[in-house]
Amino acid sequence: MTGGGGDNMPQHDSLRQELLAEVATVAPIVAEHARESEKLRHLYDVTSDALRKTRLLRFLYPRDLGG
Repeated sequence: MTGGGGDNMPQHDSLRQELLAEVATVAPIVAEHARESEKLRHLYDVTSDALRKTRLLRFLYPRDLGG
């Protein structure tokens, strides 16, 4: 199913590729420190620092707050 706004598709594809690259960058860090994060019951500092350097956490915020 497709919606309107086909003019934005190249922009969306570019953003998608950029975000996937960010995921690929932080995934090994998340995996490496997963056990420690589980023990702490929150993200290990190295993991949260790595995620903050990306745009991935912005999805948790409303658009009017930068999400």
